Order: sequence, then C-alpha cells, then structure tokens
Amino acid sequence: MSNESEGRDLAARTRTKAGIGSAPIPDAFEFAAAVANADVLSVSAPENEHGLSTVNARTGSCIIAVATTPHPMRQRSTVLHELGHLLAGDLDTESSFTPGERTDKEIRADAFARHLLLPLDAVKRLGDGEISEALVSKLVQEFGASPPIVAIQLREAGLIDSTTCATWKSLSTPSLATRHGWLNQYRALSASSLLPRAPQRLMERAATAVQQGLLDVDEAADWYGLDAAELRVGLGIELSAHEPADPEDNYGVGVSLFGGATNS
Repeated sequence: MSNESEGRDLAARTRTKAGIGSAPIPDAFEFAAAVANADVLSVSAPENEHGLSTVNARTGSCIIAVATTPHPMRQRSTVLHELGHLLAGDLDTESSFTPGERTDKEIRADAFARHLLLPLDAVKRLGDGEISEALVSKLVQEFGASPPIVAIQLREAGLIDSTTCATWKSLSTPSLATRHGWLNQYRALSASSLLPRAPQRLMERAATAVQQGLLDVDEAADWYGLDAAELRVGLGIELSAHEPADPEDNYGVGVSLFGGATNS
C-alpha cells in the first residue's frame, strides 16, 4: 500500500471514530486533543519550524506543539500532520530524523492531514456543479484547508486536471478571501493563529489550582496571555482573598498539571 493510501485510510478511520462523517473540523487543536488524548499547544518559533509531536515513554502522555503563524490554514494542517504521526505509531520507536526530510512517514502524515481536513466525499459532493475558483474559495473557507490542499483533492477526486491543479495550488488564501468576500473572517483567523495557545486540559487544571490557592494567579495569567486582574474576574476571585502560593508548591503543581509528562 502506498503512503498516500495509508494516509487516506487512516484519515477515514479517524473521521469514522470521531463520528464526524465528511463534515469540516472546526478546531484542529481540540480535535487532535480528543482523538489522541494529547495536549496540543502553539508557541512562538522560527519561521521554518512548523510543529513536532512527542510521547513520554514512561507515562504515555502525548504532546503536539505547533508554531504560531499568520497562516491559519497552514497551522491547522500542521496540527493534523502531527496527529497523523501519533496515530500511525511513528513515535513508538526511536529513529533519526532530519527536519524537512521527505521520509515515508512524512509523506504519509501529509496525506493523512490532507484527507482529514478535506475528505474526497466532501469534495465530490460540493463539486457537483461548476468547477471554478469560487469552488476553491468555498472549500478553503468552509474546511479551513489551504489552496494547495484543495487543488490536490480536486485532482484526486477527478474534477480537475494536473494543469488546473498546478494553477490553483499557487492561489493564496488572502487573495481568495478578498475576491470572494470573506477577508474579515480570514483576518480574524490569522490573528488567532498568531497567538500562543496553551492546552485546554492544562489551563483547566491551572484555573482550579488558582482557585484553590495552589498556583499564583500572575503565573496562570501569563499562560492565558491575560492581565492578572482579568483572570481574577473570570474566575470570580476577590483580590484581597488571594494569597500567592509558596514557590515550592507552585513547582509541584506545575508538574502535576502536565500529568508528569516530560520531553527528553
């Protein structure tokens, strides 16, 4: 079986298990967190670094980390690419890896992310009418997939030829959004993908720890990217009632918040 077929089949099984049929994935972070029982986060990183995934051999805890970026469709694809590595068991054994190397595992993870973002069933259903740039825009907007991914899936579905695929792969999402009326939505998505994002499970534990006086509100506010006063209001904590935790307690809570997972 080819890497393309393996990636496509794994994506289909993942969608079936998640019970979403051929519908769009609203939030790639929370989808990956639920499917792989993983902590998924975004952090500032150099432009050429997109994402990584790791499994703690001792605890089995999984972490997916991706870079903040002004390109929201790229970030969604990166999250699901890393999810593909986890679900395929690519991290179960040690192996050498050079960033950017196009190994079989990388090609399969790319195919997985592409088919998970935009299944061929959805492409064929929505492409039942006129095949045009407007359709590309609709698929990019509705499924949160980049123009290259949409173009490849249209070709895989037999709806366009290789020449048209090459042309549409060169389209940019901002240009499509501008021409087809959803630039404001794209700008909002872009602004969101530029912000660091902590794992939801971690922040839920942090909020509980702050309410119990075990974690300093200023530290938790930094994780949220909020002013401490805003977090206090959100958690219903009176300013005078809050006592900073002992530094050693903070450290102990920090370890438990991550479930004991380490990246070594």
